[in-house]
Amino acid sequence: MIWGAIGWDYKSPLVFLEKEPDDKGITSKAYLHQVLEPIIFPLFDRLGPEYYYMEDSSGVHKKFARKAKLQHSIHGFSWPPSSPDLNPIEHIWRYMKEELKKLPFPPLTQAALKEEIQHIWDRLTPEYWRHYIARTPCIIEDVIKAKGGPTTN
Repeated sequence: MIWGAIGWDYKSPLVFLEKEPDDKGITSKAYLHQVLEPIIFPLFDRLGPEYYYMEDSSGVHKKFARKAKLQHSIHGFSWPPSSPDLNPIEHIWRYMKEELKKLPFPPLTQAALKEEIQHIWDRLTPEYWRHYIARTPCIIEDVIKAKGGPTTN
């Protein structure tokens, strides 16, 4: 599982989450230890309580992670489980997948794949995603008008 975050003038480090000892896969504990504690909590300590943290309804964002976010006064929303038009970073993930498809030779190892993904992430600048963030209020209005259904924008 890969994690990254964007803001108007912000791009987080890219995190390739790893299974915690004794866990069967990526869990909310891994998300807490590898993303929230080292990256998000310090960021929100600097930003303050007027900022919101957007994440989807993935299971890793719950349990240990939810409690820790509440303890750090990090506010979020209850987003639909699959909301690509509501979450600007979904456009980034789609772009990154398309860039991987353009490679002349597919990476043959996990390490090579991670390296290519990191290169793509490193090349991205805020100019690429700002318009997606700026359009979010309009998109939310469209989703409300469509009563949660598909939108035309």
